[in-house]
Amino acid sequence: MKYWHYLIREKGKSKKGPSNTIAALLIYLFCLILINPTAADTLVPAGSVWKYLDNGSNQGTAWKEMIFDETGWKSGAAQLGYGDGDETTVVSYGGNASSKYITTYFRKSFTIADASLYQALTLDLLYDDGAVVYLNGTEAARVNLPDGTISYNTLASVGDEFTWYTKALNTSLLVAGTNVLAVEMHQAVANSSDLSFDLELTAASINEISIVGVADQQDYQDIVSFTVNSAAGYDYTATLNGSAIATDVTIVLDQPDFYELYVHRRQQSSGIEESVLIHFTVMDSARGVSERGLPTWTPYPMIPSAAAEFAGGQLQIVTPAAYPMGLEIPVIARVEDSLGKRRGVNGEVTAAGFEAHPLRLFRGVGSVFLPAAVTADPISYMAEIQTLQTSKQIAIEASTAWQNITADLAASANWGE
Repeated sequence: MKYWHYLIREKGKSKKGPSNTIAALLIYLFCLILINPTAADTLVPAGSVWKYLDNGSNQGTAWKEMIFDETGWKSGAAQLGYGDGDETTVVSYGGNASSKYITTYFRKSFTIADASLYQALTLDLLYDDGAVVYLNGTEAARVNLPDGTISYNTLASVGDEFTWYTKALNTSLLVAGTNVLAVEMHQAVANSSDLSFDLELTAASINEISIVGVADQQDYQDIVSFTVNSAAGYDYTATLNGSAIATDVTIVLDQPDFYELYVHRRQQSSGIEESVLIHFTVMDSARGVSERGLPTWTPYPMIPSAAAEFAGGQLQIVTPAAYPMGLEIPVIARVEDSLGKRRGVNGEVTAAGFEAHPLRLFRGVGSVFLPAAVTADPISYMAEIQTLQTSKQIAIEASTAWQNITADLAASANWGE
């Protein structure tokens, strides 16, 4: 922590007057400035201007090399893409919305003075649906695309919507002077509704706190891992959500939550202290982006309704009148009031002989499968819950004649017996 104390005084002289000395200006500034030498160098910031080719052509492999003729390539700032309405630069997908270009190509050059100064290199990639990233002609990252050779018509593995991907890259891929990033974005289907691309490349120098795997204010789907790298000559303290964690160990997080990573270090020789604070989120993909950081939904135990809540109700049981032998038998239950409206009660419907197969009633409805009949004897299903009872007879067919039906289902269809 460093402090600056400024005192500025300006004096002027007057030619005539009762006072021959005028104090022109007195400014007193006291500035407290916390110097954070841990901020990584942003080699390529998000929102940068990229060269891109959006004509659906097969570019082979030469396009990703450091030396390449970009004549005919367009230029535009990220985010680049189409279909979401948040693009800075809209790229073309061709003239047929049902047969869009599978691959769109992007290139960008950047310059660094000394590649040996960096001990960590981090890629943050916004992609939709899949991508391969090359740095100076070498593949550095592949996401949502199959292994093996990638061609201009290779489809992404699945449709992955508007996702940021973070990966630690090998710093040996950097060179002093001009470096070239090349990215090919692939769609999962030819009629994909959108495409999104942006990229940020950051590097941590040897003198900075190195955290690989997570970045500030980023979201990660389902799981993320990171490492706090230590350097000789420093004493480190690292905490995750207030709990101490070790350095130089990969930490894996697979629980959706909001996370705060704090790393502090003190140089043993000089006593200089520095720190970095990173906030990030692990999201449960099943919950969707509108519920960031919330834990996976957990079904809580059902609370049975009191007997009084069943008073005046009717237990309705639906089963097949006849059913083939050897197949599990479906049963549906519903509790209604005297007007036939569902009564939102909870509990278990039981039946003699089927104690191992209770029917869970939740808000007045429920279902269960009874075990398959092994003989052609009829089944009597005597259902009860609290004070309500009813019964159903199910005839079991010793042999069943099956009829194949092929048709488009309308709102309703009656195919007969």
